[in-house]
Amino acid sequence: MSNPAPNAPEKLRVAVAICTKGRPAQLAETLQWLNRQTYTPCQVLVVATGSMDIPDNVEERSSADLDIVFSPEGLTSQRNVALERLLKSCDVIFFMDDDYLAEKHAVQSIAKAFALHADVAGVTGQLLADGIHTGGMSCTQAKRLITQFEKSAQKPATTIEDRRCNGLYGCNMAFRTSSIGTERFDEALPKYGWQEDVDFSNRVDGKIIRIGSLVGVHCGTPLGRERFGVALGYSQIANPLYLMRKGTMRRNHAARLILRNFAANLVRLVWCERWVRRTGRITGNIWALWELATGKIHPQRIVANLEKNE
Repeated sequence: MSNPAPNAPEKLRVAVAICTKGRPAQLAETLQWLNRQTYTPCQVLVVATGSMDIPDNVEERSSADLDIVFSPEGLTSQRNVALERLLKSCDVIFFMDDDYLAEKHAVQSIAKAFALHADVAGVTGQLLADGIHTGGMSCTQAKRLITQFEKSAQKPATTIEDRRCNGLYGCNMAFRTSSIGTERFDEALPKYGWQEDVDFSNRVDGKIIRIGSLVGVHCGTPLGRERFGVALGYSQIANPLYLMRKGTMRRNHAARLILRNFAANLVRLVWCERWVRRTGRITGNIWALWELATGKIHPQRIVANLEKNE
């Protein structure tokens, strides 16, 4: 069990960082839903790629101190902009995807976890549903699931995972700012990042925990999300290999990710889900394997070599 931290939960300044691209309607829903939190964030920072990412009258959608900044495109770049903006002004940074809807005690649960466990650097929560595996779910469906959970009053106990867990889940992960130091998200993982959350959470200074009282739904909205085709297929091979060589992903986990995704893409060619371009993914897989054999494989090659194929 961790030693008590010096700060009480109510004293911790928890900022929310939301990186977004191409989904202003979804962002509007997420900001509005965030107003339900029983523990008001000290700041909500939206990192967008341009004004087209921002909904109309956005200031009216947040009851917390809202700030909007623009960043070069790419999830790792956007998250690094958030770090630079927030590291000195808060105690905890809660990274939420723009399509993640949280249960009303989420921020309070995060503050309590960091207050109780002084040796904890990062936390993630439990998902009631993850639409990334089903082609996405509507905000209405997500809100219904969360409301039903809140009415059930079932709050799972906080559990601590081993430091060598596979990493935190990027759609809902929070970090103690004092544990981050000079670490930043690896911008060698371009576009949507893919596994950048595992890499970063295994480099911060302290334990990683999963807390059962942090609950939400990841809608997995496909609009604006580069989750299809050749680029993702290439990343499914290149990114785990890159992180394994860095030492931030265990060899067996990297191998499992690569084999699982390659097998799924191959098998699903026969009966492909309507929301997934399996042909593009398997093309990207094969391209990456060829580049592995020729010694050219690197995550950044999807930008120059594969973007034109999307």
